[in-house]
Amino acid sequence: MAKIGLDFYSVFSPMAMLETARTLLATAVNYKCPVAHADVPMAFIQQDMDTATWIYPPDGVEFDLLNHLREKFPQPKFALRLMKALYGLKQSPAIWNKRVDGFMTEQGFTRCTSDSCLYYVVLVSLSVDDLLITGNDNDGIKTFRDALNSNFGECTWNDNCSSFLGVNLQYDLVTGVLMMSCPGKIDSLLAKYSGLQKLTSSLVPYATTFKKIDDSVDHQLTDIQECIRENFASIVGACIYMSITARPDITTLCNKACKGMHNPK
Repeated sequence: MAKIGLDFYSVFSPMAMLETARTLLATAVNYKCPVAHADVPMAFIQQDMDTATWIYPPDGVEFDLLNHLREKFPQPKFALRLMKALYGLKQSPAIWNKRVDGFMTEQGFTRCTSDSCLYYVVLVSLSVDDLLITGNDNDGIKTFRDALNSNFGECTWNDNCSSFLGVNLQYDLVTGVLMMSCPGKIDSLLAKYSGLQKLTSSLVPYATTFKKIDDSVDHQLTDIQECIRENFASIVGACIYMSITARPDITTLCNKACKGMHNPK
């Protein structure tokens, strides 16, 4: 197992703040600029390892050199040197970020001081291998797209961004209206915790009174209460993400729910 300080020295990799992505979108709407989305394919495994890292061949992996060594030296267990950063390695995100930061600098971009994942000539917000791009310089965006494809392979590029980090975007460039929603996040939350599907809906996402869960020894919790109590932190965490992306109407309720995070009742 790779150990920090021995096999690698840094694992920190910044990620764009959600507030930054929202600010970028608001800027695009204000100036009626298009919003594009790019996804770099297999970003991590395109990067060379920056330190010598060795791995045992996974079970089932066979190739001629390895078979030859096993025939000649049946006892030792061979290790292979890892040349590319793999998904799952702790240092892979940092290696990728270092590479993409160098690329952005080469293209003449300036890194924002308040959010190290925001670059500008045209505005580019970087969330690991997902890029959100906007600006009024169409030639500059095209040049950036060509450079991205040249350096990282044929990227998935959408000139009219329809989703980003689980948030659906509906942007009408003519009228300057941007609508954000997250039905996928809601559906996945309900699918993950089936007990939530039994809850009734409400037009107003805030109750004037709250009924506490009776946690006395002789009281039998309902399926819904059991589901909420056991998974309270995860459920509230998902709701917080939705509140700061596309559902500000539930922010107050999320704030109140967080106060019972350590002992939900």
